[in-house]
Amino acid sequence: MRQIKNIEDWNDLLSKKDKSEDDILLIAQVYEDGIKFENSLEIKQEYKKAFEYYLTGLNFKYCKIRVADYLSEGLGCKKDIEKAIKLYNELISENNSIAAFNLSTVYRDLGDYKKVVELLYKVYEIDKAYPIELAFHYLYGLGIPKNLEIAKNIFLTIKSQVEKYSVYEIEQVNYQLALLSLENNEIKNARHLLLQNDNEISNDLLNIIGK
Repeated sequence: MRQIKNIEDWNDLLSKKDKSEDDILLIAQVYEDGIKFENSLEIKQEYKKAFEYYLTGLNFKYCKIRVADYLSEGLGCKKDIEKAIKLYNELISENNSIAAFNLSTVYRDLGDYKKVVELLYKVYEIDKAYPIELAFHYLYGLGIPKNLEIAKNIFLTIKSQVEKYSVYEIEQVNYQLALLSLENNEIKNARHLLLQNDNEISNDLLNIIGK
């Protein structure tokens, strides 16, 4: 995706005919975040304009996701969860995992954890990779019977596929597996897992069990 380095780039992008999805996304993202140029000129953050631009790209998949995101939160527009759900489901029917995951957060906020689990499994079906959130649903029994063994197996599967996950997610997995190990008094294994992390909460626990 191109970068906006100065006001001339911005004006050229706005005046461009037949904008691509990348063009529309870039314009909308500038309005989402705002931008300052070296000559003190500034484009202020305006969610309403960002939403309007996403709407112009409704025939593009990612723009459609962002429209649904905005509608679900009432960001720059009137909140309309029903319409957001409709758009997400249209994308899910096309095997869009981002839409499935984002819709799961809508149902999470509505407290419908059973539906959340259903959508997280849909993400897995599309991507062939478990969303880490699914392990936590088994860990705490949210929308599905509590099952520590399944939670552990999901964490282990994620750990075996590090290339598909962020560093934060892998460190979360290490930490949760360490906690499960401690529950079984497996101190050595817990220590091994925590030493793979580089975050304060893992270091705090290492200070308790020893490095």
